[in-house]
Amino acid sequence: MLGEGCEHTRIVLNHKNRNQIVMNTIKGLRDYDFDSIVCCGTSGLLVAPQVCEILNKEIVVVRKEHEKRYSPFVIEGILGTGFVFLDDLVCSGATLRYVIK
Repeated sequence: MLGEGCEHTRIVLNHKNRNQIVMNTIKGLRDYDFDSIVCCGTSGLLVAPQVCEILNKEIVVVRKEHEKRYSPFVIEGILGTGFVFLDDLVCSGATLRYVIK
C-alpha cells in the first residue's frame, strides 16, 4: 500500500509538514554560532539542505558504514569549527553517538 512507512518519516515526507519543520528549525537555530549542519540518513537529507541554504551554512552528510551508497566516503561535506547535528527523531541517541564517533 502506498503511503506506508515509519510514522516520523511519513511526517517529514509530507511537504507541508516538512516546510513547517524547516521553518521551526531555522527559528530555533538563528541565535546560535555554528558553521555547519551535520545530518545522517534520508530524513536528515530531507530537511538539512533547506535549512543550510536559508541559514547560509555548510552541510555534512554522515552515512552509516553498512549503508549501500554510491560514494566511497562515509563522511562528505565541509565541517566548520562549530556544528549542529540535525536529526528527525531522538529516541536512544544511537545516531548521535555514531556521528560523534
